[in-house]
Amino acid sequence: MKRIVCLLVLTVLFLSVIPCLSAETTAKSDQVTVSINGTVKNLKQPPVILGNLVFIPMREIFIQCGYDVKQDTVITNMRYKKGKTDIIVPLYKTYVIKNGLRIETNNKMQLVNGNMFITPDMAGRLMDAEVSWDSIKKTIVISTARNVSEPYAWAKDNMLIAHGLGAINGATATNSLEALEYNYQAGYRVFEIDLAATSDDKLVAVHDWDTFTGFIKNTFPELAWKVPTHEQFKGAKFYGYLTPLDFTDIANIMSAHKDIYIVTDTKSADAAVIKKQFEQIVNAAKSVDESILKRIIPQLYSEEMLGIVNKIHKFDSYIYTLYMVYSPDYKVVDFAVKNNIKVVTMAPPRFTDKFIKMLAEKGIYIYLHTINSMYEIENYRKKGARGFYSDFVTPNYIKFKYDDTI
Repeated sequence: MKRIVCLLVLTVLFLSVIPCLSAETTAKSDQVTVSINGTVKNLKQPPVILGNLVFIPMREIFIQCGYDVKQDTVITNMRYKKGKTDIIVPLYKTYVIKNGLRIETNNKMQLVNGNMFITPDMAGRLMDAEVSWDSIKKTIVISTARNVSEPYAWAKDNMLIAHGLGAINGATATNSLEALEYNYQAGYRVFEIDLAATSDDKLVAVHDWDTFTGFIKNTFPELAWKVPTHEQFKGAKFYGYLTPLDFTDIANIMSAHKDIYIVTDTKSADAAVIKKQFEQIVNAAKSVDESILKRIIPQLYSEEMLGIVNKIHKFDSYIYTLYMVYSPDYKVVDFAVKNNIKVVTMAPPRFTDKFIKMLAEKGIYIYLHTINSMYEIENYRKKGARGFYSDFVTPNYIKFKYDDTI
């Protein structure tokens, strides 16, 4: 009996030191350094390697990058703040909350000897910083002054666009906060959003008012089959739990998350309506953070629409969307080339070999809508499509299945 007790005590003692031994034996501080904005930092807590991942000390790195770090009112939470960026890190959880959006950490944050360590890519994502690896100097390079990407870089980097902010729990085109949050976690960074005006002329995220009725008729029957006011729209919950958004909400989300791009689907071909819609879009952006205008991508439904929009604001990128365009293919190509429009989107019936070749010869990307099958994505990619609007296929799924390539 005594022998069994002794063995149990020894086993408990051995197991209790495993985390410390693991952290210490994987630490290779002499091999990895960290440079922040051009200066190599002498860190009190050097980077460690756990498994095959490098981790850096979160608190120390964020302070070096200008963040105020303190314990939150909840004793197990730490709070990292800089300007408009507010990050809450609950201990012993698998997520953080950045400006109200929950972000899964996926084992990219670990406690090491009582201190929180984070992978460089996750740190860059939370700080909206550029992170790279200098293999010659064995240095993690962090730059907090992100360069504004050239126009259409988003198309080079993103095969998928979340249609109507993407599906959530099987529901499509909800354009809701929860849909955006869910699909952001699923790897989306480019989101198409449907926009329409309320009865008091406020621009909100809704596909159309019949669809809105389908979302709320059981929980808010008094709003069914009519165009609500802005207050009524914002006070509703789709299916009883999804949060509606207006364009100011979208602007705030874009300001907080510098990697989000928004593709507008304003649907109208009426000049007066277009003018009113884009005046509201530009005014909302300027009232929140003017820099987000570089990440707003208007869809154009006619040649005339470009002139109307440009008088309000000249955006960096446009998408020429063909579901309202009946011009012959050569006119579509001529218009895109003349106005330096690098993306054209269409439904599959217009995706012909001849049209594909005409656009490819001019360096114009083709996106197809709305594609929810991997079989179709694979086939259309082989024919020359750059990307797809989708409800259900996610970037994370493609990365998992195809290692980022098809």
